Order: sequence, then structure tokens, then C-alpha cells
Amino acid sequence: MDYKRLRLGSFITNTYIIEDMESGTAIIIDPADSHEKIEKVLDGLVPKIILLTHGHSDHMYEIQYFREKYGSEVYAHSLEAPYFENEDFRNPAQVPVEEREYVCDKTVSDGDIIEFGPYKLQVIHTPGHTPGSVCYYCEAEKVLFSGDTLFCGSIGRTDFPLSNPSVMKDSVLRLMKLSDEVRLESGHGFSSTIGKERASNPFVQAFNAGIDL
Repeated sequence: MDYKRLRLGSFITNTYIIEDMESGTAIIIDPADSHEKIEKVLDGLVPKIILLTHGHSDHMYEIQYFREKYGSEVYAHSLEAPYFENEDFRNPAQVPVEEREYVCDKTVSDGDIIEFGPYKLQVIHTPGHTPGSVCYYCEAEKVLFSGDTLFCGSIGRTDFPLSNPSVMKDSVLRLMKLSDEVRLESGHGFSSTIGKERASNPFVQAFNAGIDL
């Protein structure tokens, strides 16, 4: 899979660009600040689709810019609607940001397949960090874009408004059903693999032992 990662904004959010050079188009996963840096990496590719793993502003800060300039369509889970409507939910850290329009064009559900060029991305609903948190999994390429559900050595926070620690365990363990060689590309931090997290992530080990958060 041809994709690139950028680390953007004050929370060092990982933004991913999946490229289809044949069609001259791209997918952006979680367009964080700033659009100038994202466009530089796009290098002329047109971002047709924006996939959101969840509705926190550090993951969708630039969606208005790409919707207006390129007509990019924003995809998110329907349970993320409160984050599009309420600044207190999408910006729980109360970081000063300029006012922007946040719009979801299409909703996704667990099991949906998003086809883009030669790739098929499966939606995996992983609530916990937010009610509508999702991961995007390309089975053929063995790549999982996990948002803020699972990190290298950690998991997403569950102390924000609308977070739910009681379901995070199930979401993380569901990802552990994937094979060891699946590459993990998370919303913050560094790349990993499912096998590495299964073996060394302390939260995964605690969940496997039946310990809750």
C-alpha cells in the first residue's frame, strides 16, 4: 500500500495519506493541522475521501479546508455526530482553536468496505475512546489504521466526555484477533504490529488477564 504519515499539530497527531497514483487521487485519514503540510505531501493528488477515526478536533481540524477546495467527502461513524455539533466534546482539552465548520458527508458502520483504487478498507467499530471510534483495516495489505483505540505500547484515553472505559476492553481485544504481522498505524506515536502489541502492550496483557481499566 502506498501511504505516507505526517505528524501534525500540538498533539502530534498522525495524519495518513493513501495514494492512488493511477487515478491521481488520495485518501486522507484524520487531517490534523496543517493543510499546507498535507498539500505538500499530496503533491498534486486530489483528496477524494477523508476518513475520520473519531471526532476529536486534533484528528479533523482541516476537514473544512479540503471539503471546500477539493470537494472531499468526509466519512465518520454515525455515533460521532455529537463531536461535529459540540465544541466541548470535540475539544475536551479546551485548546484555543479558530472556529471552523465540521461536517460529515457520509456515515460508516461496522463491516463496511470502502473501495479506493486497488485497495479495500474495512471499517471496524471500536468504541471506548469515543462512541463512534473506528479503525480502517486493509486485509490484503495487512495494515490497520487504529486512530486512538490502540497505540504502540498503550491505548486511547477513556476519561473524556462520552468516552466509555467499559467497552474499550472489548474493542482492544477485538483487534487482537488480527494476525501478528498486521502493521499498526495509530493516531499518535509510532508504528507497531499486532504481534508486538499482543506480546508487550501492558493494557492488552491486562485485558487478556481479565483485568478492566
